[in-house]
Amino acid sequence: MSPTLSAIAEVMIFVLGSSAVFFLNLNNKWSKWGAILGLLSEPFWFMSAWLSKSWGIFAVSFIYTISYIIGLYNFWFKKQMKKRKK
Repeated sequence: MSPTLSAIAEVMIFVLGSSAVFFLNLNNKWSKWGAILGLLSEPFWFMSAWLSKSWGIFAVSFIYTISYIIGLYNFWFKKQMKKRKK
């Protein structure tokens, strides 16, 4: 992994990943953005884990991705579907 690519990945993981956790725990109207930010951070997790051959982190990235997709569904789509039914 080139130092530049590694540095970019680490900065994006820090910014997007920590922002995702922060927003998800606000428990207000901004919480829904945590799932989006988390999903945006996942490609950097996968890239970093693959290039460094950190297979445990690579595997757990799948679990995080699935979790963020569930959050995306719950925050963005499930509520809109309920509104349409009313």
